[in-house]
Amino acid sequence: MTRKDLRPLAFLAILLLIQFAPVLFTGRSYFLGDLTYFNHPWRALPAQMLQRGILPAWNPYGYMGMPLLGIFQTGTFSPGNLPFLFFGFPAAYKMHLVLHHALAALFTYLWLRPMRSRAGATAAAATVALGGYLLTRVSQVIVVQTLCWWPALFLFAGNPVLLGLALAVSLLGGHPPIWLMMGLGAAALPWGWARGASVPRWAGAGLLAFGLCACTLLPGLEMVRRSAGFDTETRTVTSIKAADLASAVSPLLAAETDAAGAKYPLGSTFYIGFAAAAACLLGAGTLDRRRGLWLAAFLALCVLVLLGREGPGAGLAWRLPPLRYLRFPGNFSFLLLGVSAPLVCLGLRRHRWSGLFCLVIAAELLAYGRGIEPTMPDSYFVRRGPLVSWLQENLGSHRYAASPIAALLQKGFGRSQEERFLDFKDRLYADANLPYRLSAATGLGESLLFGPSLAVMDFVFRLPSQAAALPYFSWLDVRWLMSPGPAVTLPPVTDWVLEENPGAARARWIPASEAGRLAGGFEAAVSITGSEALHYSEPREDRLTVIGVAPGPGSVFIADPLFPGWELYAPLRQPQRVEPRPALAAFQQVAAPGGQVWLEGVYRPLSLWVGALLSAICAAGLAGWALLKARAV
Repeated sequence: MTRKDLRPLAFLAILLLIQFAPVLFTGRSYFLGDLTYFNHPWRALPAQMLQRGILPAWNPYGYMGMPLLGIFQTGTFSPGNLPFLFFGFPAAYKMHLVLHHALAALFTYLWLRPMRSRAGATAAAATVALGGYLLTRVSQVIVVQTLCWWPALFLFAGNPVLLGLALAVSLLGGHPPIWLMMGLGAAALPWGWARGASVPRWAGAGLLAFGLCACTLLPGLEMVRRSAGFDTETRTVTSIKAADLASAVSPLLAAETDAAGAKYPLGSTFYIGFAAAAACLLGAGTLDRRRGLWLAAFLALCVLVLLGREGPGAGLAWRLPPLRYLRFPGNFSFLLLGVSAPLVCLGLRRHRWSGLFCLVIAAELLAYGRGIEPTMPDSYFVRRGPLVSWLQENLGSHRYAASPIAALLQKGFGRSQEERFLDFKDRLYADANLPYRLSAATGLGESLLFGPSLAVMDFVFRLPSQAAALPYFSWLDVRWLMSPGPAVTLPPVTDWVLEENPGAARARWIPASEAGRLAGGFEAAVSITGSEALHYSEPREDRLTVIGVAPGPGSVFIADPLFPGWELYAPLRQPQRVEPRPALAAFQQVAAPGGQVWLEGVYRPLSLWVGALLSAICAAGLAGWALLKARAV
């Protein structure tokens, strides 16, 4: 990079500041959808735990408990998450937003600059950083912090170390499906084999990335292996309709509108603009026949992927590897950028008017991006609504549950749009309870769920009535059940009924005569008689304590998932370590001879410690190699 590159990079920086001025300089923030209900909780809870000196390995607050690192989307070890450790969420989110869009622009510019057109490289960088795909994902932190590294794969294709680092940082971003398609897309495009790239170098970079990311990959793969998975119909729910393919040029050509409040339909908008599309046509005219056919075949494959169940054969491609392991076809519309960005650069090469054309492309993108999403005051992310305050006072150490109908009631009430958005947030949709450390037996929208836990939830919510479900909720330690209806218990929250379940308990003593029923499915829970509640507490997220008195021989039942990594100890007996056994399909039990009960539990997954060791060895080896290289120079 030379001094001549500073002007184009400064221009790109100014474009980003103009685009994000509505949130950078106004005390307001984007908030729609995933940002409020997933990405904020996934950043807030790990940050809180790390600040208290706790490794964020286990999440006891959702779905009756589940691994926290194992769901990938937290991106806990991603460098991009560092602002969330040191700043409040609104400020950290804005830093994150600008930084990652700036990285996308920088890497694209540096990748395409050797095509001898600074104006073309600048225009291409603008279509990536300010184009429809990244810009309509401003509420999806994990998408942005994963995908911004895609141009770096082409930039570093000939350097296995830098390529491996780019692959590692993007994988730590938290979206493995997009990361996988990034790698496949780079391997399928001719630009991925430029700059001295070769199969051994790509393989070496991949091994380096896997080694550095083992601390996340191994717990994640363990969770994948034990998750419930999705059927093809669910995985392809965001398929792009053929009529929406035109929005790859301009959002003005989109066939649908967005009902959530965004300017464009977020799941199917991935524009580059009319001006950039014209530059692409000019660039396509400069290609030789072989490369033109190569790109045409790639584009045809991309369209087949994006159409999903809307495409030929009703989504046959999504039933075959590798797509059978992925979901949401609309997430992969970024693949078109791998063709359009270089073609924009080629189209503006060696033209006197290329600088002016670059300005036209930038102006069009800024016009589309103006007001891309509604904003709310920064206090939106730190306020505690009436439901949170009420649960904090009344829930204690128990759980609450929201019926599926209540969880899907994605509608807020109020006299203004701002009041409706606030009311919607206050309903604790999806994972919004995590920042407040309120324990829930349910949830909505997680990509990976422990299979046995999901089966229990499905069983309970398929029962014919709330009255039939309440006895089962006692065994899940659900003290309060929320369902839609006239507000009676909590007037400030519209359309919620909170029904108390006083028999809820997380740990119980089961008499020996009834303990055999624990070996059955969860449907056997309400037939167990003679149980007695024991005192249960969580000193911290990855610890549990059960204390009480067992009237006689039997078993201690704990309504926490029996997931690999949980260890139980009985300090009053020898040997201290006790092995939990499955109970009611998803949970755990240990034998109790009678008398004083005292159990201590700790979550220490082998996959995490093995992964951390492998990552440390790999990082140490890389540091040693870099030191030797530096001394040689």
